[in-house]
Amino acid sequence: MSKSLPSKPSMVQLRNQAKDLLKAHRGGDRSICAALRLLGRFEHANDAEILKRRLALHDAQHALALEYGFENWNALRARVEGSGSPEVAPAALLKLARRRLGREMPYFPPQMVKGYVQALNALGTKIDYVDFAAATGWAFSFGCKSLFQ
Repeated sequence: MSKSLPSKPSMVQLRNQAKDLLKAHRGGDRSICAALRLLGRFEHANDAEILKRRLALHDAQHALALEYGFENWNALRARVEGSGSPEVAPAALLKLARRRLGREMPYFPPQMVKGYVQALNALGTKIDYVDFAAATGWAFSFGCKSLFQ
C-alpha cells in the first residue's frame, strides 16, 4: 500500500528523493506518474497530462509524503525529526487507500476491507463502520459491517 520509511530516515535523503521525483517528471519519466496521481490535481489525469503540467518541488515533496502515508510534507518531517507520531496517521492511510483503489472498483469485498481495518487496528486506531465508510467514500459489499464489531 504505502511505502515504508527506512529504519533511520533522514530529511536529506527524503529531500533528495523529492528532487529525484521532480527531475524524473521534467525528464518525462512515466514511472513516477502513479506517485504524482496521489496529488488531488493529478488524480484523474493520464500520464501524458501529468507530464505536461508544471510541477514544483513542494508538489514532489507532498506526493512523496503521501506515498509514505503522511498527510503532508510537514507531518513527514515532524516524524523524521522526532517531534511527530511514530506511526502513519490513520486519516492518511484511508486517503491513500481511497486514491489508489477507489476508482478501480465499484465496491470492496469483505477481505479487502478487513485488511484495512487490521492495518488501522495495528496503528492503535479503532474505527467503526460508519466512520470508515465516511472517510473512504467506499460502498461495501454485504457482510463488511460485521468486521467492525
